[in-house]
Amino acid sequence: MDQAQVEIIERRIAEDRGKYYRGTAVVRFEYLHFGSQCPRQLNRENVESLKDTFRREGCLRLEPKHHIPALIDQQVLDLAIESSRLVSLDTLLKNPEATPPELKMPQGYSLECIHGRHRVEAGKEILLLEDKWWTIDLYLKNASLDLRRSLSEEYSNSISFSDGKIYQMIRCYKLHTDRSIETTFAEMRWWARLKGKRKDLKMLFTRGNFTDAFDKLLVIPGIWGGLRIGMLHKILALRCDKELLQYLEHILTIWFAILGENPALMCVTDQTTVKALQLKAPGYSKEDLAAIEPRFRTGELFSAVQSPDDRQNIWNNLQQVEGLIPTIESFFEDFKYLAPTARIVSRLFPKKKRITVYEEMYRIFLKRSQKDGEVIVQDSDKTFYIRTGNSTDQFEFGYRQVWLYAWRHFPKLIEECPRKENGQPTPVPQEQSKYRWHELASLANKLGFQSEQINQLMSIDPFMEIAHDALLKAQGLDGYEYEEATFEPYQGQIANIVKTATTRATTTRQPIYKKPALLVDGSEEALERRCGRTFEKAYRNDRKFLFLDVLYDPVVGEGKGISSFYVRSSVYFAFFGRYISSSSTNTIPHQERSTRNIDAGNDMSTETQPQSQGDRLQDEQPQDIPSINITPPNRDQMITMSASNEMETTQETSNAIVPYRDQQEPEEDTEMEIHRIFFKVWENNILVDQRISTEMDRSQVEDYVKSQREAGIMAINIGGRILTENNCYDAVVRDGTKTIIFVPRDRFEVSRQMIKYAGQSSKRRQITRSS
Repeated sequence: MDQAQVEIIERRIAEDRGKYYRGTAVVRFEYLHFGSQCPRQLNRENVESLKDTFRREGCLRLEPKHHIPALIDQQVLDLAIESSRLVSLDTLLKNPEATPPELKMPQGYSLECIHGRHRVEAGKEILLLEDKWWTIDLYLKNASLDLRRSLSEEYSNSISFSDGKIYQMIRCYKLHTDRSIETTFAEMRWWARLKGKRKDLKMLFTRGNFTDAFDKLLVIPGIWGGLRIGMLHKILALRCDKELLQYLEHILTIWFAILGENPALMCVTDQTTVKALQLKAPGYSKEDLAAIEPRFRTGELFSAVQSPDDRQNIWNNLQQVEGLIPTIESFFEDFKYLAPTARIVSRLFPKKKRITVYEEMYRIFLKRSQKDGEVIVQDSDKTFYIRTGNSTDQFEFGYRQVWLYAWRHFPKLIEECPRKENGQPTPVPQEQSKYRWHELASLANKLGFQSEQINQLMSIDPFMEIAHDALLKAQGLDGYEYEEATFEPYQGQIANIVKTATTRATTTRQPIYKKPALLVDGSEEALERRCGRTFEKAYRNDRKFLFLDVLYDPVVGEGKGISSFYVRSSVYFAFFGRYISSSSTNTIPHQERSTRNIDAGNDMSTETQPQSQGDRLQDEQPQDIPSINITPPNRDQMITMSASNEMETTQETSNAIVPYRDQQEPEEDTEMEIHRIFFKVWENNILVDQRISTEMDRSQVEDYVKSQREAGIMAINIGGRILTENNCYDAVVRDGTKTIIFVPRDRFEVSRQMIKYAGQSSKRRQITRSS
């Protein structure tokens, strides 16, 4: 700004100061009012800090630098002088005594203070009754805007404003409808307070989408306490615009819902209220709701909202909130959770400036691995199912599943680790796992993403790399080395052993998990654990559940507090929204989905070639789906197997979705094989028919065994071997018995008598059939 213009403004302000100044007086607290002229909202932390200072050092209020400026109408001032003893305009202006005269306000009148709210509030709480006053500099109410602005910001120069307040004031002057030299001058004074952070804020203002998103939050002044301008360069460099903007939109959506989209309530929502509600889950957690209720009922929260109806509406809205209540502060904390996984996902495509992760992933999304009308959904690291959907669904669900894999395994993919638990050793970054990188690339390829980077990661045999590293570590022993001709064969032998172990683990013992509950009894997830990098214990407990099927179809539970998985779920939806399927069928009943094992040795080592541009999706751009709730595939819609009724299917076989198969498998393999399966239950040391046997296909048997397992009942064959829903059908068909025995998990014990009895029963049945 031109120096000559600055001097003109300064001279004008100095003239106005002399023109409108009406002296200094002592005024008791009950006459002081803080309204729209005061730029700062009440912050309890500031008040408590000032109280501590006053106790230690005393309350300093006579020196000019501690005075509070206030506005008064000339007629009101005349009445106040008449009401006060030994006070005149001359004594107010000259202040002959060390202590200014006391000015008593007429009944029903008060002074509008321009700043000093926190000092007065602290004084009210600790000073004796006779000492509850402050020194006030009086200015006429018709003072120029420039003077009032200057008075407000003079004191501001001596205190530390938050980044959020500085941003608010800069945008206030920048967006002022009456843009003039004076508003530009005022804006520059706020820029001057940004020491070492101006470059970050300027960078933000070059990104219109982020500036707009932050500006939308200006309607809620109390939410800005957590802004960290010094972190903006990291946020903008992450290239996760879609996810970060979704989070900012999520903040606005939640607070709009709490405040009933009432602009008047938004303007008076203070920092104390925002701090108290931040990361609470009053819509789910009874403990969180109970924690805020006393402060709400006493008026400490939403203190400026006086209408009983408005307060009741806010209270009702709080109990309807979905997820944790987000703020700008939680946005900057949760960025730390998003950033490591963003680095992982970014390795799947070539880096280009100004291209976001979402845009790059869409660019490399090809149609090779997904069939028209079908969407592959992962429900464990090794199993998938099919749901209906269009090409947009394939990309959107696939994109999210790549991110979820990165969150599940990030300590093995990059040198990052979860946060330290109290009283536990500090986690140490682990060596990168070539196996996990290979598995991530294979997953991305299976979901339809194709790039040179993905092909390169898939081309590396992870088992050979494991064997290579193991041999080199052993070779490090003093006095030992390998002959060159034997090294490669040894490497191959070790790799084959590792492959065998992996295959056995993934085919005979499928991952079995019970969905975590959102609510828990006992100790709920503490407030300080609800944002930022995940803690080590929470990571270990929750990572195995980070699948779309669990996130979209959770178990609520019966507890009073929220679990760590509730936190992970809330953070996920804050960044990714609740995507709604573009297809007309949003809900896929579970009898329409099929699972298959993924053989780690075969499936993951499949090499693919880049596809031509002609194989790409025909959509020019991915649809920008609004962030609203979706009805996800629901496990409760599974076929319910009754112990006394015949199993019924809800769809014709011709309409069922077939199991997921690699494209090179022939179509005729999709026909379902039908067998008569016998179900028995072990009760009181004898086998009892659980139901009449019936002809069932593979998926029907698997669904039934799964439903029993989720009810706490184990499945075994007549040899006592544990069965899962993924291997039960093949196991009992191959051994010829076609018999599955159910035993309650809490009384699980395979006795010789059971095995003998079951074997005899099976033999009698085979003899009967042969005759």
